[in-house]
Amino acid sequence: MEYDPLYTSVCNAITLQSQRQGFFQDYANTVTSEAGPVWIEEFGNLQTDMDRFLKCFNDEKLCDVIHGPLQNIQPLFRKKSAKIAQIRRLEGESAILSNNNSRALLLLTQSVIQAPYTDCDKSIDNGLTLTLALWHRSTALLNLKEYKLCLTDVQQSLKEKLPEDFKIDAYYRMSECYIEMKMFPKARITLKLGINFLDSNTSDWKKKLDDKINFLDKLANPDISLTDSEEKHPIITDGLNLVLPNASSLIQAKSSATTGRYAVATNFIKTGDTLVVEPPFSACLLPDKFGSHCHHCFKRLRSAYACKDCGGIAFCSIECQDIACKTYHAFECKFMDILIGSGMSILCHIALRTVTQQKLNYWLQHFTNKIDASDFNRVLNLVAHEEKRSAI
Repeated sequence: MEYDPLYTSVCNAITLQSQRQGFFQDYANTVTSEAGPVWIEEFGNLQTDMDRFLKCFNDEKLCDVIHGPLQNIQPLFRKKSAKIAQIRRLEGESAILSNNNSRALLLLTQSVIQAPYTDCDKSIDNGLTLTLALWHRSTALLNLKEYKLCLTDVQQSLKEKLPEDFKIDAYYRMSECYIEMKMFPKARITLKLGINFLDSNTSDWKKKLDDKINFLDKLANPDISLTDSEEKHPIITDGLNLVLPNASSLIQAKSSATTGRYAVATNFIKTGDTLVVEPPFSACLLPDKFGSHCHHCFKRLRSAYACKDCGGIAFCSIECQDIACKTYHAFECKFMDILIGSGMSILCHIALRTVTQQKLNYWLQHFTNKIDASDFNRVLNLVAHEEKRSAI
C-alpha cells in the first residue's frame, strides 16, 4: 500500500466533520482566531491527545472561548406532539376505511412516533394518543397480514391503558394473530382471557369467542406452533484465522511504518466469500436513515416504536427500544439535534457512543480495574497516530 498525504489529510478532515454545514466549524474558527498563530504553533508541536486536551482546558486566555459555549449547552431535540399524532391517526383511520392499508401503516406509524406517553397530555384524546395510534395501526397490520407486528401493537396498546370498550376486541385480535402464526395453545388461552371482559351488552362477542374456541378444539394438531427462526450469521469462508479473531484464514495482518496495520490475502478470494464476522463494539445509524431504519439494529423499518421523550428516531421492535433507551439513548436523546447540528461525522458519533452505551459505574470500575474490559481495551489500544495530527 502506498502512502498518499493528500488522501490522508482529506480522510482526517472527514473523520472530524462530515458536512460543510454545522456550527462546530465556526466554533473551531473562533477558537483558532482568538488563540493566535503563536499558540497554534505551540499546540501543533504537542505529541499526544492528552497534552492537547490539557492545553485547551488549562489556558486562561482561551478559557472563556472554549469553556463558555460548552458550559451553556442546552437540550435540543425533536419533541413529541399529541396534536400532530392525533392528526396522523385520523388520516390513518381514513386510509383504512378506504382500504389503503399501506398508506394507513405509514400514517399511523408517524402517529406512534409523535405520540407522547400515556396521560402526558390529557387535553387531546384524554391522554390516550399513543394507545389509540397503536390500536388502529394493529388494524392496518392485520389487514396486511403482518400478524407478528399486529400482535405486538395490540399487546402494547393494552399496556398503554387501552379503553375497556376495546379489550374484548383486543383479545380476539390477538387470538387471530396466534392462529395465523400456528400458535394454537396461546390462541385458546387468549380467547378464554377475553371472556373475562364479557357483560350483558356483549352477547355477540360471547358467540364469536365460543365459536373460535370450538374451532381450536376441533383442530387435528392443536399443539403445533411456529416460532421465529433466529437470525443466523454468515459462515466464515475457509475456516477461522488462528491469529485474527473472527476472521477467515484467507487473510492475514501485515504492518509497515507508513501505513500501520492492514490486511492482505493469503489465497484466492472469490466474490461472495465471507472474510470477517464480528459484532461492532460501537455502531451508529447515519442521521439521514433515522426515518427508515431502526436506530439500534439498523434493520429497515416496517413498523416502528419510539423513544418516550423524543420524536426524532425509531426502533423496529420493543426489544431494540428497550435496550437503547436504557443505555446510550438515555444520554443522547435530548441533545440529538445538537449532535447532528454540529456537523460532526459519524465516526465522532461512534466515539461518543462508545462511552454512552455503558453506564457510569462501568467506567468507574474499568478505570479501577474491577472488571474485565478486554473488548474495550482492544479498541482503546488501537493505533491513534496522535503524533501525526496537525495543529488545525
